[in-house]
Amino acid sequence: MLCRSSERYQRIYGQYNRLYFNKQLPYDIPVLTTSELPGSWYGKVSYDMHIRRKKDLKGHNYDIIILLNDKNRHNEQKLTLLHEMVHLYLDQQGHTRVQHGKLFQKEMQRLALSGAFAKLW
Repeated sequence: MLCRSSERYQRIYGQYNRLYFNKQLPYDIPVLTTSELPGSWYGKVSYDMHIRRKKDLKGHNYDIIILLNDKNRHNEQKLTLLHEMVHLYLDQQGHTRVQHGKLFQKEMQRLALSGAFAKLW
């Protein structure tokens, strides 16, 4: 899987971190793009030791990977970024590798109520 850094999505990550996560996420987590991911994935937070990029203040290593292709347009890519940021946020709060259960759903609802998805639907 070939990944490239994305200044555009890095900038959007910073905006979302300020607007929706109260700057609680590490500011310099790399946001990468790729043209292919396994299965039907549109993005992922990487915890893989072989492709970890940056350590946060707690010593964790992460990067976020967003799929860029014809099926995943710009708004979907932003939604995917928010989705992956929720995974990162929960991991930062000590809920490691949370899938899509109650905690994840609660955070997604919080984002929805705060207007994060308003212009993306």
